[in-house]
Amino acid sequence: MRKRLFIFLATWMTACTAAAPSVTGPGAAGKADGVDTNTSETLASLTVQAPSAGDAQLTFRRSPMPLGQAVMLAPGGGCLSISSSFFRVPFDVSCNLMLDSAKPTTVALATLRTSWDRTSVTTDFGAAAAVESVSLDGRTVATRAPDGALVPPGHYGFSFNYGVLGEVQATVTAGADQTADLTVPDVRATVTLVPPSRLYPDPTPTDCEEPARHALVRRRGDPPPGINEPALHLGGIFERTTSTTAVEYRLFDLLSKTSFRILPLTTREKPDRYELVVNNMVEPLALTPGASLEIDLDRIDVNDVTVTGSDGSKQSVAGTYEIYRDVSGGWEKLALVGGDWWDGQGCGQVVVGRSSFPTKTGLDVLPGRYKVVVTWSSPLGTQTTEHILNLK
Repeated sequence: MRKRLFIFLATWMTACTAAAPSVTGPGAAGKADGVDTNTSETLASLTVQAPSAGDAQLTFRRSPMPLGQAVMLAPGGGCLSISSSFFRVPFDVSCNLMLDSAKPTTVALATLRTSWDRTSVTTDFGAAAAVESVSLDGRTVATRAPDGALVPPGHYGFSFNYGVLGEVQATVTAGADQTADLTVPDVRATVTLVPPSRLYPDPTPTDCEEPARHALVRRRGDPPPGINEPALHLGGIFERTTSTTAVEYRLFDLLSKTSFRILPLTTREKPDRYELVVNNMVEPLALTPGASLEIDLDRIDVNDVTVTGSDGSKQSVAGTYEIYRDVSGGWEKLALVGGDWWDGQGCGQVVVGRSSFPTKTGLDVLPGRYKVVVTWSSPLGTQTTEHILNLK
C-alpha cells in the first residue's frame, strides 16, 4: 500500500514539474531560462484636451476617457461623447474619429460659460428672461446656459423664453476658455396706468371677493364663460382651479400713476396674450417692442338718488346700481367674482359674483361706453333710471 502511494505521488510531481516553465536557474548550457512577455501588437494614442472639464465625463467607445492624458487604444474608429449637466443627453462629439497607430490623435475641446447684463430684460411683470435652448451648428443640444461646460468647438446659438429677444450667436474655438455675452438690446414695452379721480369708495368686498380689483394677466386661451378667473385669486382667498387659463397674473391697487415694464409677446408665444383686467373687465394689451402705452382709467361713482317731493322738498334715498359695458354692440353686465360658499376659512368654487352695488360707492372701469341702471324704492314702488356714459 505504501509503495503504490509513493509511486502515484512521484508520478504526479514529475508531470507537474515537466509542465511548468522555468523562470530562473541555469539551463543545460548555463543560460537563464524565462518567459518572453513582449508582443507585436501596435496601439494608437488618443489625447483629449480642454481648459477644464467642469462636471463632464468623457467616454470613447463607451469607456471612460481622461482629459489631458494620452491613452493607448486599439486603432480604428469610435465615438467620443460628453455627458454633463449642460447637455440634455450624452453628446457625441464625433463618431468618425479614426485612431491610427502611425501617429497620435489629439482632440481639442473648449470650456464655455456665459455672462449677461440683465438690465435690459428686468421687468415688473412676467417670468424672468432665461435661456430656453442652445444650438450647436443648427442642432439643439441644451436647454440651459452653460456655466463652465465642456463643449465641442463650433457655432452656438442661444434662444430665450421670449421670442422678442431673438437669438445671440457665438463662435467657440478649439482649446478656448470662452465666455459668450448674452446681453440683448432693450425691447421692453412700458405700460403706464393712470388712476381716475374717485368721489366715493369702492363697494366693500364680501367674504369671497378679492379686494384688489386691478390685474395684469398673461393668459392662454379663453376663460370659462362669464368668469374672468385670472383677475381674482392672488390674495389667497381662492384656490386656483384647474380650469384657469392664466399663465401669470399680478393683482394690485391702483392708488397712483403706475408704470410696468413688460417684455412683449410675439407670434412664437401664441395663443398667449397680455390683458389688463379692471373689476373683471378685460382689455387686451397690444405691446410694441420698445414703445410706451398709457391708459387712463375711468370711474363710475353713483350717488344716492335725490327725490323731489310735490312741495319741492328734496330727499336723498339710498339705492343700488348695475353697470353694463358696450362690448361689440351688446351690453355686458359688470359682475365681480366670488365663491359659491364661505365657511369662515375659505371659499368654494369660483362663480360669477354680485353685479348690484350700493349707491354712494364707485368702481374703476376701462375706457368705453357704459349704461348705468340705478334702482331705488319709493312710496310709488321700485323705481329705475338709466344713464348712458361715454368714457373715452
